[in-house]
Formats: sequence, C-alpha cells, structure tokens
Amino acid sequence: MRYNLEALGDERFQQFAQALLVKQFPTLQCLPVGQPDGGRDAFSRTWNRAGTGGFVAFQVKYTRDPSTREARDVIASVVETEASKVASLISQGATSYYLITNVSGTSHPKTGSIDKVNKQLTDALGIETHCWWRDDIESRVDGQPAIKWSYPEIIRATDLLEYFFTTQGDSAAQGRTDALRAFMAYQYRYDQKLKFKQVDLERSIQDLFVDVPARIVATHDTGAHLEWVQIINEALKDERPSGYHQRYEEGSDTAKLPGALRLLLYTPFIEKCRRIVIEGAPGQGKSTITQYLCQIHRMSLLSKPELIKIKGEHKPNDSRIPFRLDMRDYGRWLGGLDPFSDDPSARRAQASSHVLESFIAAHVSSNTGHAFSASDLTSISKHAQLLIVLDGFDEVADIGLRNRIVTEVSNAASRLEESALSLQIVVTSRPAAFANSPGFPHDEWQHVQITALSNPAILEYAQKWLDGRENEPREKREVIRVLTEKLSQAHVRNLAYNPMQLSILLTLISVQGASLPDKRTSLYDKYIDIFLDREAEKSVIVRDHRGLLVHIHRYLAWTLHVEAESERGTGLISEQRLRETINSFLRQQGYQTNKVDALFTGIVERVVALVSRVQGTFEFEVQPLREYFAARYLHDTAPYSPSGDQKRGALPDRLEGLAKNFYWLNVTRFFAGCYSSGELASLIDGLESIEGLDDFKYISHIPEMRITFLADHVFSQQPKLITRLIQNNLTEPTFSLLLSKRFFGSTDTPFTLPPGEARDRLLAVCRSYVETRRPDERRYAACSLMSANMTTDEMHGYWLESLDSIEDRGLWADIGSYLGLIEKMDVREGLDIYQRAGKGLLTRFLWSERFDIIEEGNLWEPLLEELLADGRTGYFSIHGSQPHVSLLGHLYMNVSSLLTSVPRMDTKEAKQDVPLWSTIHRRSYRYAAPDSEERLKDVDLNTLGGPAMASLWLRSEALLQATLESLRRDPKLWSSFIEQCRIVWGDKWAFMKMATTIANQYKYDFLESGLSDRPLLIFACHARKNASNFDWWRHELSLATEKNLLWRRFLFLCLLVFLPKRSLYVLPKDFTVAIEEMSEEEWTVLAKTLNAMGLQSRGRQPKDLKQSEESLKERLSDRLTHVLILKSSPKSAWLTIVNKYPNPGKLSESVLDMISDVLSYLALKQGFDWKVALPYIESAHEKNISIHFGFRIERGSGSMSLPTDVAMDICSRGHKFPLELLDMAESTLAASVGAKVLSVGDVAATNGWFAE
Repeated sequence: MRYNLEALGDERFQQFAQALLVKQFPTLQCLPVGQPDGGRDAFSRTWNRAGTGGFVAFQVKYTRDPSTREARDVIASVVETEASKVASLISQGATSYYLITNVSGTSHPKTGSIDKVNKQLTDALGIETHCWWRDDIESRVDGQPAIKWSYPEIIRATDLLEYFFTTQGDSAAQGRTDALRAFMAYQYRYDQKLKFKQVDLERSIQDLFVDVPARIVATHDTGAHLEWVQIINEALKDERPSGYHQRYEEGSDTAKLPGALRLLLYTPFIEKCRRIVIEGAPGQGKSTITQYLCQIHRMSLLSKPELIKIKGEHKPNDSRIPFRLDMRDYGRWLGGLDPFSDDPSARRAQASSHVLESFIAAHVSSNTGHAFSASDLTSISKHAQLLIVLDGFDEVADIGLRNRIVTEVSNAASRLEESALSLQIVVTSRPAAFANSPGFPHDEWQHVQITALSNPAILEYAQKWLDGRENEPREKREVIRVLTEKLSQAHVRNLAYNPMQLSILLTLISVQGASLPDKRTSLYDKYIDIFLDREAEKSVIVRDHRGLLVHIHRYLAWTLHVEAESERGTGLISEQRLRETINSFLRQQGYQTNKVDALFTGIVERVVALVSRVQGTFEFEVQPLREYFAARYLHDTAPYSPSGDQKRGALPDRLEGLAKNFYWLNVTRFFAGCYSSGELASLIDGLESIEGLDDFKYISHIPEMRITFLADHVFSQQPKLITRLIQNNLTEPTFSLLLSKRFFGSTDTPFTLPPGEARDRLLAVCRSYVETRRPDERRYAACSLMSANMTTDEMHGYWLESLDSIEDRGLWADIGSYLGLIEKMDVREGLDIYQRAGKGLLTRFLWSERFDIIEEGNLWEPLLEELLADGRTGYFSIHGSQPHVSLLGHLYMNVSSLLTSVPRMDTKEAKQDVPLWSTIHRRSYRYAAPDSEERLKDVDLNTLGGPAMASLWLRSEALLQATLESLRRDPKLWSSFIEQCRIVWGDKWAFMKMATTIANQYKYDFLESGLSDRPLLIFACHARKNASNFDWWRHELSLATEKNLLWRRFLFLCLLVFLPKRSLYVLPKDFTVAIEEMSEEEWTVLAKTLNAMGLQSRGRQPKDLKQSEESLKERLSDRLTHVLILKSSPKSAWLTIVNKYPNPGKLSESVLDMISDVLSYLALKQGFDWKVALPYIESAHEKNISIHFGFRIERGSGSMSLPTDVAMDICSRGHKFPLELLDMAESTLAASVGAKVLSVGDVAATNGWFAE
C-alpha cells in the first residue's frame, strides 16, 4: 500500500475519489457527501449518435481496515445491498456502473476477489460494471500531483517537501528543497506570535486566533455569480436556529457570514478565485488572518505537532508552499533598493530583476543563506501548489508606485499561473479612500471585505485573550461580565468591532473595570497610560523619562508617516538614524543630549511601540499606533493662535491639511479625538470650510468624515453640537451621496446618531423617502439608516402606526420588509397584520422566506394568483432546503420559478447536459435531487387538492429533471406544463409570455395541427414559422377579434416578437392600425413584456441596410418605432431614441423602460455621450424606473470613469439620478481630488507648521 488512503476517513475519501474520477470523466457531476444518494455518489451523462442519452453511475465504498478478508466480503456484498438502487438507476437511464473502494483485491484467476466481484456485479446488476480496487486507485494517483497536494495526508513520507521534489529526477531539487524548508522554518518561528504585542500576551497565534466575518464582494452582476456567492456563504456560515424569526435576531448579520480564514481555505472558493484581495479597516485583522493562513500551511508541510490544535474548519484540504511578503519591501525593491539589507540605502544587486519572482527569491535567500533564484521558484511551481501573500498594500502611499505594484503583481500572477500546479495569491489592504484610487482590478481579483466582529466572535476572542494572559478564573468571569454588559452600549460596541481595539478594550477592563472611555482616541490614550504605568514599575528609564519617551514616539510617528506618503517611504528607520533623530529632537526641545542611549533603550526595549523586523531597522509595530502617535503630536504641538496674533500651523491649519488628504484619514480621526470640549465647535467650522471648497463640495469625503467622527464619539463631550455637525449631511445633494455610498457598499461606517434632536431630524428625512413612491434603491437605503438609528420596538411601532397614513399597501409592505420586521415577526402577528393590510403583504412574505406564515394561513393559492396578476411572476430567493414547507408550497414555488426563469440556450453558460432545475436560481431545493426514488418517496399527491394539481406536480417535476439538451430537442414537456397551468388557473398573461419566450429561444418546428384552439406553445411556434406570412396573421387576427382581449394581446406579442426587423417597414396598414388602436393600458402591458424579452441585435448590419433604414424610420408609428428600437443593436437604437424622442420629460413609462435597457448596455462603452443621456436617465429615475449600469465591475478594473464635468453635474443634482450613477460620479470626482492633493509633509513645510 503506497498511499495512506485510510487517513482520509469516509467522507474525505469520497471527495478524493470524486477528484480522481473528474480527471477521467470531465463532465462528472459530484454529489454532496453525507446525504441520501440513491445508490450513486457521482454520475456522468452520455450521449449517442441518435441524440438520446443516459448516464454512468459511480458509487464509493470505504472501509477503515481494507486489508482484511472481511473488507473484501463487504465489497462482494454490494450485489445484495445495492441491487435495488442500481435497478432504479437503470430505469432512469444508467448505462454503466462503477464501484470505487480502498479495499485491496486479490488477483487469483476466477477465484480472486477482483474477477469474482466483477462477474457478480455484471451478472446481478444487468449493466456494464467496473470496480476500481486499491491498486487501480493508487496507479491513477501516481500521475496526478495536484491530487497529492490536495490530499497530502495520503503521503506516507514524514517530509512532504522531500517527497514532492526529490522524486522528480531533478539534480537541483535537493538544494531547492533545503532552501524552502529553511525558509518556512524561519517564517514559522517569526510568525508564531501575534503581531500586536502590547497586550502582553505570550501564547502562540493558534491559541489566540479568532476568525473574523468576511463578505465576498459580488464582482459580476449576473444571476450565476450572485448565486455562487450565496452558495459559498450558505455553505460556510454557522448553523442558525431553525425558526424563521429567530434567524434574524438583532446583531446577527455578521454572524451569518463566513470567517475570512475559513473562506481562504475553502476549496470551492479557491478553485474559482485564485487571486484575492482582503480589505479591512485598521486593526480588523487582515495581517493576522494571512499570518495564520501561512502558519497552517507551514505546519502541514513541516509536520508540526501543533497542527492537531487547529480547529477542524481551519485545517486545509490541500497543502501549499507559503510565501508571506511585505508590500512596502516590494515597493523599495521596485525603486532599486535592497529591503533585506541592514543599510536602508543599499541598492539591490544589478543582476536582480524588478519582477515579483526575483523579489520572492531574494527574500528566501536573505533569510536562509541558501542560493535561491527566480528560476528555482518557477521550477518548484511546476510540481507544487503555491500561496503568495502580499501584506499591506495600503501602506504604499505614492500613487505612481501603487500603480506599478498593481501591474507587476498582476503580471507575475499571470506568469506563475501558467507554470504553477496551482497558485493562490492574496493581497491585504485597507479599503481605497476613493473608488478609483489605484487598486487591484475587480475583474481579475476577487475582493473580500472583512466586517465587524459579531457578538459571539467578540466573546470568543475575549475568552482566548484572557486564557493567554492566564488570568484567575474569577477575574476572567468579571471581565466577561463587564464586556457583555458594555456591549449593549453603542459606543463600546463600536470600539469592539475589530480585534486590535478589542484587545485594548479588554486591557482597560482588566485594569479599571467598568469605567471606560467613550472616544476612540481616549481609548488609545488610556491604554498607553496603563501600559506605561506597568512599565514604570519595571524600568527606571520609563519612570524617569515617561513624558519624554511619549513625546519622542509622537515625533517619530509624525516623521515616519510623512515619509511613508513619499515615493520611497516605507515607514522604516535605521538604528543609526533613530539615534540621530532622538539626538536632534532633544536639541530642538532644549534637552541634554547625553540621554540618547538611555532613551533609545527605553524606546526599543520597554515601550515596544517600535519593533525591529529587519535587522538594523525599526518601525511601529502596527500602523494604527503610528497614526495615533502622529495625531497626538500634531494636536499637542499646535500653537495657540488668539485673534489678532494668529500663528501658522494652528489647529485649523492642521485640520485642513489633514482632512483634505485621503491617506491621512485615520490620523485625522485620531486628531479630531484629541479636541477638547471647547475646541469642538472649531472642528465643525473647519469641516464646513473645507466642504465649501470647489473640489470638496460635491464629494462625500467631508460628510463621511462627520459620520466617522460620530462613530469615534468625538462629540461625546458636547452632544448639542451634533445637530449642527450633521445638518449639511441631511440636505441634498449630500444626503443622496451618503445613501449611494451605503447602498453600494463603498463604506462600512454606520450613520448612527444618539437619541436627540439630530437623530429625530435624520429619521424625519428617512421617512420622507420611504413613505413616497421613489426607486426601490433609495427607499431601501433610507430604511437601512432607520434600522441603524431605531430599536426594533421603535421600528415596529412606527410601521404599524403608518398603516393608516400610507394608502399604498405595497409601499407599506416594502417598508416592513426593508426594516427587517417581516423577518422578525411571529406567525400569529403576521396573519393578524395580513388581515389588516391585505394582499400587499403576500409577496413580501415570500421574498422574506416567511413560509411558516404562508403555510399557517393557507396563503399559497392567493399568493400565486397575486404573482400571476398582469403577468407578474415574482422574484424570490430560497436559501437551502425547506423541509417544513408543504408539498403544495413547493409546487407553487416551482411554478413561479419556472415562469420566471426560462434559461437561454444561446449563451456560453448554457450547459446542455445538466437538468433544468440546476439552471434556475429561484427554486425550491428540497425536490431537486436527480434521483426520483429519493425525491418522491415522501410525496403524497392527495395533499395537493385534486387530480389537476397532482398532474401539475408531475409535469413540473418532469420538466425540472429534464436536461437542457432534451428540452432543446423536444417541446412536449414545456407544452405539457403550460397547458396544465391553464387547466388550473385559466389563461394568464404569464403563460402566454412563457410560451412566446420558449418559442423564440428554442426554435421548435411543429406540423400544422388544424386545431382551432391550439396549445399556447404550439401556437407560438406556428406564429414564429409564419412570421412574414401576413395572410396567416390576418386570419389569426380575424379569429382573435372573436376572442377576449387577452388572446388578442397574445397574438400581437407573437407578431412583434417574431416579425423580422426589416418587415416592420412593410407591415400592412391594417396591422399598423390595429396596433395603434390598442388601449394605452393594453399597449403598456404589451410594451413592458416586449422590453423584457431581450430582442436587441448585437450584430452589425450591412451598410446598405443601414442607409435604407434611415429613410424608412420616419414612416413608422410611435409604437412600431418602440418595437424597432427593441430589435436594433444598442448603438442604432440609441440614435433612433435621440432622434425620435428629443423631449425625455414627456415620455411614457414603457418607453423609458425600453430606453433604460439601451442605456444599461451603452453606459460602459467608450465614447458614450453622457451629456445627451443624462436627461433620459433623470426622467426614468423620476418615474421610478431602474437602470442597472454595472459600474461596480468596471470601475474595479480602474478603467471606468465619467467625464469630470458630467460627474460634477450628476453630483450637484444627486437626488435626481440613480444611486449607482451617483456613486460612480462621486468616485470620479474623488479620484480627481485625490490625485492632486498635496502631501501633508509638503503642506506642513510650505505653511510653516513648526516654524515658530
């Protein structure tokens, strides 16, 4: 036995077998482990020349002791245990059967287990069978290095690196292996301790690590991508209580998100996202997460015993060689310097290259003494899975250097991806200060945002923190008690959002109990005081020179932060220069310089805010500490500037210099927290002065800064000033700017106000938004602000009281959903409110997944009738299976899903061999399993209320299980489903729309049936076939006049969908007249349906056709022009729109709805004339018509922006435009401002901040 397959265990062996099978069967569908499988763990569909298909079934059998006779007998007994299941599989189309096992077979001819079992299986099961025994598996593993890296526990060698590299027959492999082992051993020792040491913890990182919640940033506005994000979140989130209203307890949002580390180790996520950017605010744990990620992989490869301490969810499924590097070092490398030299001015070797691979190789060599080159890295990558972590992109301040780093790292990723067996590359950074600042493009890099710690994570961290300090049990209980109590207070809860501030908070609680500071800056002040109190007892230097040591730290922080903003700045200082800086500072301040050695010792050995990571250099251990000390230095050295004797560099001057610079935002936050009670009014004056500048008037920087100051509790000493502080934030266009940032996730800072006049004003503005018909995005964003500023009881009371004042019941129901109240209410209350509010609540019950209310009130039938009214087929999302939903409920959900989601067959994503249910994003999962026996065994069709509903269930199930390929060839299942819907509910516009959509996409051919009342799909197919046969249409139109208006509308739908674009110009007059005579109400329904059909042409038209069209367009009526635009390419459609509809303010909703689709497509194209488009966008927005621009994707690539004058126009009238467009416009202006702002160091020098 060459591989230790038993180390995998049952479920992981099944996954291992599936991975091995995929190599031979690329179209394999792998089924989840630990669930009923109906006799197969995977299947692969097959097709023959006749176009009919079947599938190959695979079953995995694992045993803990595979070498025994009993184990072989178990395999032989498969014939008895699996025969009935295989028979069922055969009835469904199984053509062959594979059994995969870790048992070793015996090879004796005819009597050995291999021949014996193969014969027994074939004879008993009646189809072609195969058995992969252990030897078969091991032979296949030999040629699959990727599988060995993904399942390293099967390797029996004690040294995995030795196994992977020295067996490749490469004479240089041993040297590379030695270098890597030494490098990982060095980094393992270096990363064993947490980075933030001031909390006086001595435990290893695995004893203290707590995963932090993370949110995957959706980078594609497609249903498939959003579905994938949802699946990842669902797969990794902790189990929530099963009751609906319990799942939405207050403060639980972040608890529902996966942990960042768990995400980075989750194989499905890694396979889809090889390049990842981890974004988080200061102190949120970005570096710690990647530090621990690398440690885990080192433990695995170095066979460290600490691996057994790792939580199961954090144990890697595969192994990777980790390289963890500092972005600041790479910035110096690109600048021609050697970041690994003791001499900060040393140049890198001439033979070295600027590329990332050369930098990584130099890092390995400098820390091991081994020769290691970029070529060695490439050679290793061919046989290895790599993890490259680049930490601290945000600490590179120079914009030009940031741009170059993005380019170089992306190029290196492309090169290594070509050579490496597998590459995962992770970059950490703070969120960009403005959206178009240099960053890693979203279309190439998956961004993941670290969010606030949830309450459970806070308490878990606190417990580990206390265990690490080895506190007495009584003291631990007291700290936890105080923390739990304080978390109910908003200002303390805000302080506990990230791990670093939580560490400081716990230190304060340990020392002084429940008496805690309100302000963020005061939290750091108090922490430094407590730390120095402790050190003063141990060190004479600290005791005698405490104030001076603090002052030197502040000066150093200011100096290094100024340098970090420069092109070559790294935040590092050499030992020699540190001594010189201390000496210079002492002379400037009038101190004796004979204290330099003692102060140097106090700085680097006792206070330990400065640490040495590279021999001979020092830096602040974490950037927030450097920013805190710099802010304190700037505030405390500002001269007093009385009226009549003004001084340069006073507080107002420094505030302006700091607040205008995005890189200094965190310093500005600490700086504002230094203001005394009497200085706070001047802080407001300073912000208003900056906001009045042309550059800052229409961007959100200063309004967001106000909100950040509130979150930091800067104004806790003067709550009356809060009303004045936020008054500008509540006026337009500023309020719309703030909504756009929150709706599109550009900021995580909550706009939360304490009770009082300011909060009342904010809520009044929000209510004016949500109680009137506005675009959903604005009402949702306003409700989010209300949720952040009201308790659940307050929101509940407001919502019920407003029922009498808001006549639009649908709008009132939206408010309850947006506020999260429908999710939280109990069943009885939900039914009571339904009795008062009526049908407006039904769709919100469904969208909020309140199936318990729907079930209890028997509301499925009125719900679907409501959804079917006027052709509406609601959009809803179902998270996971819903076993407590009745069969009737699942039927209604599936009917609505099918009516909504007819999959396109002409897209690249349309996989032909998958069942229909797997392509529908809004569905019930409970009855989606491909195995009919498992799916139907607990189904009692008698509960559906009659044969018609039972028949609908069977037809909908047959349709859901059919593959797209079979549906493409045979329309019977589609038609059968539609006709049964008509039997149950009669003729509905939704059924007619579905029939037309299918006929248009699938291009079926039917023979003339001669039926006077044909099935809808057959009729639609005949209509498509006769699209240009006007005599056929006249006959059908004459019949339609004798029917109801619904059928007549259906006829016109078919005519206008299937009629070739060129035929519109020659449409006979009687048809034109009939269309124009339709009532406005009928035409509006028809036009909106046509808008949603996706009829636009993306191809180029012949030049002669374009020329002839221009002369014909003028003859078309308005309604036929509407259809012409729908059938034209977006560019041609836009020209027609501009010429035909020069006055956007007078257009109908249906026309604006059609125009919105054209704008959605053209907005991302280069050269688009935004000045012409803005009036149309404004008019559509005024009529609550949504336009989806997709800016979130394109601007992430760094290539998307608006013309500056257009952006200025949009931002100056922000309330008149969609939030997405407003967000993009603001980002464009902010990028322009950020690019030309002066560095704070230059401002200080020019304005003489320290001249007097």
